[in-house]
Amino acid sequence: MRAFEPTICRNDAISDEGYPHYDPPHRPNSDAMKTTTDHRPRVNAERRARMRRRLIEAAMLVFAEKGIERSLIDDVMTAADVSRGGFYGHFRSMDEILSAVGEELGNEMVKLIEERIATIADPAERIAHGLLLYLRCTQAYPHLARFVAATGLHVNNPHNLVYEHLPRHIAAGNASGRLVVPEPNVALDLIAGTMFVAVSRAASSQVPPSYHLAVIASILMGLGMSRAAAGKLARLEVDTIVPPADSLLMRSHMRQQSMRTPI
Repeated sequence: MRAFEPTICRNDAISDEGYPHYDPPHRPNSDAMKTTTDHRPRVNAERRARMRRRLIEAAMLVFAEKGIERSLIDDVMTAADVSRGGFYGHFRSMDEILSAVGEELGNEMVKLIEERIATIADPAERIAHGLLLYLRCTQAYPHLARFVAATGLHVNNPHNLVYEHLPRHIAAGNASGRLVVPEPNVALDLIAGTMFVAVSRAASSQVPPSYHLAVIASILMGLGMSRAAAGKLARLEVDTIVPPADSLLMRSHMRQQSMRTPI
């Protein structure tokens, strides 16, 4: 009678302890599994960011063409080509998206202008140069002028970077004697109000080339400069700002160019 001989199922190697060696089934490395799933939150976040950017671009164009009162959520959905759920996934109302457009656009414009005027020593010239750049930009991008005219002070945001930089330039002008501004807040209101009216007028009708010159000179005289000094700065030659491709101004411009039918 033959002795019982155990069968080694997976291989015939014997371990050091005298037991059959058993190879466990292969299990995927947990770190490798994490590597394959970690991209999902990032992809989702990028998708949400793109959707939000698209909604803001579209909303800027809708407000520019229809104004605040006549602009509807459906208009923004159509212009952005998103569903109702897509809109409400980012914004609760038209007021909220208007605030988002105003904040992004306003801060973007201030940054672009500050980059151009940062090296100018004279604070009065910095202010004049910056205001001229802004007016030139509204001429180059009519939808910007229409948005400003349509929304006005509704998009005035205390967190706008203009309230960080402009008071600093005014204070420097006061300290240097180039400006005479007893009350900085009044100076800010003077500049904001005059520029809003100037952009609105240019957006709705033809204005002569001398109009913007007169606007800047009037603002500078309101800040305490003489007529001659203000007129000289108002005649500064400035280039048109070319916004980066990823800026709201350029993205909305390209979206408008690509739309087949008016909003």
